Amino acid sequence: MSVQTPEDPSTAPSSYPPERHVVRDLRFELEDTGPDAARAHLPIRPELCRDGVLDPGPLLVVTDVLAGLLVGRVIAPDWMATAQLALHLVDPPGADDPALTDVVVDAAVRRAGRTTIVVEARLSATGSGGADRAVGEAGLTFARLPRREGNLDIGDTPVAYGQRFSMALPDSGLDGPYRDEIGVRVVAPEQGVVELDAVPFVRNSFGAVNGGVVASIAAEAAVAVAGTVLDGAVRAVDLTASYLSQGKVGPLRTSASVRRVDGPVALVRVEVLDPGLPDEDGRPRVVVVAHVHCVGTPT
Repeated sequence: MSVQTPEDPSTAPSSYPPERHVVRDLRFELEDTGPDAARAHLPIRPELCRDGVLDPGPLLVVTDVLAGLLVGRVIAPDWMATAQLALHLVDPPGADDPALTDVVVDAAVRRAGRTTIVVEARLSATGSGGADRAVGEAGLTFARLPRREGNLDIGDTPVAYGQRFSMALPDSGLDGPYRDEIGVRVVAPEQGVVELDAVPFVRNSFGAVNGGVVASIAAEAAVAVAGTVLDGAVRAVDLTASYLSQGKVGPLRTSASVRRVDGPVALVRVEVLDPGLPDEDGRPRVVVVAHVHCVGTPT
């Protein structure tokens, strides 16, 4: 199997995803629930949690992948790219709640226009004994693109109505916390500086860093800088990310600043940059601009 390496960032992997990849190791399952709807099931495991509560990062990845596969099927043979991703968490579950075993993401296309496609998603936690509670909501906007040679053929993805499909392999799975496994490095928390290498483990079929992963490091940067002004454990509960370009070379690097503090809540603005891919002025290209609300929980 041929996969992309950091030394060859200009071409996408010839086979996607590679055997070790974040979308495999999250071990989520997909199913078709209608002509313009689909569902994902993400098992709640300790390595997906931070301070006992489900981290938004895995939810961002799963929601982005689910919506992308759904949109690709609806607009085929055209292709798409994520333009905006918003996640609003209401009551994320924890790994220590035995009654809740999975987060279910139900996504539906709300508008499929000539240039943009809008998807809405509802997130809930389910488990034994009929346990069910709202986790949050998500909204995504995709740019509609003409298909290019080499684009992944989503029509070949074996997702059948009423049947679950997983990209996980028998030995797939995270060995440690999600943020460590994708390679997050907190460089300067007081400035919200976080780095991530653009390695095959986190690349999408374009050869760029997966959109959900990029949003994940924006959340990590926000939590890092918010931790300097909020008390106790800090977590991101609300994120809106606007995608301006693709992060292909890396290492991706964030810059974050606290814009407002209101009691236990901080609003943080984050930029995710690709220093290895400068813009026309020679400055690091901006990949994502995100606004994140973080909450501190005093101990």
